[in-house]
Amino acid sequence: MKSGSLSVYAGYLIVSDGKVRENVYLGIEGGVIKEVSDKPLGDRYGEEVDYSGKYVMPGLIDAHVHIRYDPYGDPEKRSHEYQALRGAENARKALSIGVTSLGEAGGIGNVVFAVRNAINNGVTHGPRLFVSGEM
Repeated sequence: MKSGSLSVYAGYLIVSDGKVRENVYLGIEGGVIKEVSDKPLGDRYGEEVDYSGKYVMPGLIDAHVHIRYDPYGDPEKRSHEYQALRGAENARKALSIGVTSLGEAGGIGNVVFAVRNAINNGVTHGPRLFVSGEM
């Protein structure tokens, strides 16, 4: 068993072609699915999480976001610090609904880089964030 690995028992697995497989085991290492089997994986991946009766699907990708945007007004009128906090919260919310990658389509200053770095360094939770910086 490697560090950062996990075995998941899924009642239903939605695969990339849209088909649904039932009662499968997933071996995950470093956040990547390494193995899918109809049989238990033993202790190769460590702890087993039971999602029987639940659906498991590939992560979603949103390729055009403005992570720092605030539904309550013009982000340009907010401080960079506020925008970074808003971006971190928006990223956390995206991850919580199954989005595993975001493409930030342009930001201001270093705000989006700060959010990306905070996620990558474990300061906050969020999906992979691909940033383009200020336009």
